[in-house]
Amino acid sequence: MAAWSEIKGIPELSSTMPGIIGTDDRLDQDNDESYPLAGRWKRSFGRVFDTSIEISFLAFWLEILFERYSFGWIEWLFTAVSNQFFPLLCLPLTFILDAIIYRVFGNTPGKFLLGLTVEHVTSVPLTFLHYLKRNFYLWFSGFALGLPLVNFYRMFFQLIRLGEKKQTTYDEELEFRVRAKPIGWLRVAVFIVLFGYISSWHSLYRAM
Repeated sequence: MAAWSEIKGIPELSSTMPGIIGTDDRLDQDNDESYPLAGRWKRSFGRVFDTSIEISFLAFWLEILFERYSFGWIEWLFTAVSNQFFPLLCLPLTFILDAIIYRVFGNTPGKFLLGLTVEHVTSVPLTFLHYLKRNFYLWFSGFALGLPLVNFYRMFFQLIRLGEKKQTTYDEELEFRVRAKPIGWLRVAVFIVLFGYISSWHSLYRAM
């Protein structure tokens, strides 16, 4: 009597059932592809949170730097015009800093707290240049370089796409996906407290 053989050891049979038989155990892994695409509000609040922190960090050090070499810079910084244009001038540096933070820590603070992850459709690990390229595409396609009125139109357009379960134009072109992992109430509470603190700090800073 012939000995019994496992089905996966018979090529003719195992090839007919690739989803059940074989050595592919990806379904048992906790990979990001098992999570849904992130919605527009999580993505928006995560981006605002990160950008606010990064602009504050840059503003602090730029003030110290220019205070030593240009008193006129300090005078301009506390004018009404600077309140509108200084964040726009910081955006390119902010996106570079954002990519550095992602590369060093594996995620940015806002995305971490909200359970968001950025991935490429090929599942290749994202490098600093990958993330930086995405940020600058966001700057052009999402923020419209910060140009007044135009930037609001572009941001609203991207929000509509996300609301329709589509990807943003820059993520679609670069083949990136943003997924949302489930998070507990503690992360949500921490995010709300920090977001409120950052918003209050920015309001006080502009009123100075």
